[in-house]
Amino acid sequence: MAELEGPTWSVILRLAFDTGATSTVINVGMLVSIGYDPSLEPDRIQVTT
Repeated sequence: MAELEGPTWSVILRLAFDTGATSTVINVGMLVSIGYDPSLEPDRIQVTT
């Protein structure tokens, strides 16, 4: 479980961690529900772990 905090709300997510994965994906609907709107952000940053 992980807590995702946004500007207007927070939510507890059930996540599956893959130690061999190079990226993590969070549903856009979940981001919008806590106050983030990715469509308003002009810049995207890709992070590889």
